Amino acid sequence: MYKCFLCDYQGEMKIKSSVEGRDIVKCPKCELEFIYNQPTFEEIKNIYSRDYYKAWGMESGENTEVASMKKSTFSDMLKKILPYKNCGNILDIGTASGFLLEEAKKLGFEPYGIELSEYSSAIERKNLERKEYTTELWKTLILKKIFLI
Repeated sequence: MYKCFLCDYQGEMKIKSSVEGRDIVKCPKCELEFIYNQPTFEEIKNIYSRDYYKAWGMESGENTEVASMKKSTFSDMLKKILPYKNCGNILDIGTASGFLLEEAKKLGFEPYGIELSEYSSAIERKNLERKEYTTELWKTLILKKIFLI
């Protein structure tokens, strides 16, 4: 038995996959796909430590090649929403090193980011003046369903 975080449906859900003992399920009512049981905030912070970024060659900070590739990808994604929304606030939950926010700012958006990883946040702060949100706000936004991205 599962409970959807978006629509509050309770019942059976299709298991799409399993990762480290957690199911990735799809809600039959709203079709949201999510991990059940959600990792704790401490688990998430530990996942995205300096070691996580070794695969990207970013264990010592920003990697120019990776940054260029990610910024290009994010720019292309953001340009797809411009016909519908071309300015205003944009919130990136789990902003990592801030590449999406950098591109959003170039396109005229006011970027906001939330990141639990201290390592990721340090890279991001070097690259972008941003609104700083704390772990407590992160918990409030997710737990109170103010934003769900």
